[in-house]
Amino acid sequence: MRVILFNENRLQRLVLPQKIEGSFWLTDELNNNNNIVNIEANNNEWILKSNDDTKIISGNSYVTSIKLVPNLFCFLDQNGNKKLLYVENVFDKTIKYYKVSDNTTITLGKDNTQDIMYQNQYITNNYLKLTFINNVWNITISQNSNIYINGSLLQNINKRLKYGDVLFILGVKIT
Repeated sequence: MRVILFNENRLQRLVLPQKIEGSFWLTDELNNNNNIVNIEANNNEWILKSNDDTKIISGNSYVTSIKLVPNLFCFLDQNGNKKLLYVENVFDKTIKYYKVSDNTTITLGKDNTQDIMYQNQYITNNYLKLTFINNVWNITISQNSNIYINGSLLQNINKRLKYGDVLFILGVKIT
């Protein structure tokens, strides 16, 4: 299981061991590796636990702990600074291949007219557009999109992609 923290302008990842035992801290790589939140093994499950500095928000409620399961989204409130946390399987076998030719557009959003439809509460109907023109990929995003390229938050609405770039869109990975 992989825990991903959307930390300001960077993604942070913590891969938990397959054997569920022990205790691990998710640390703030941007701030001297300060401890953010603890993940503990309990009855063969990984449990995320709040502490004095970091509270867990699940839905609209603060909770003291939450069971980590694949595709879980929750927020961490670290002294008023809210960060999104996502849990995924380390080896996700849900892969779809697209063959594209020149002058191709691929759209992603939760609307059923999108090429890649992704039902996620944090995704808008028309979240992003990928275009392939003259052997060059470009990405165009809607305002306030949380899209990371190679682990860094995309800062521009339009960006030319380079060969090997990896897009991470709230649980969807495009390579």
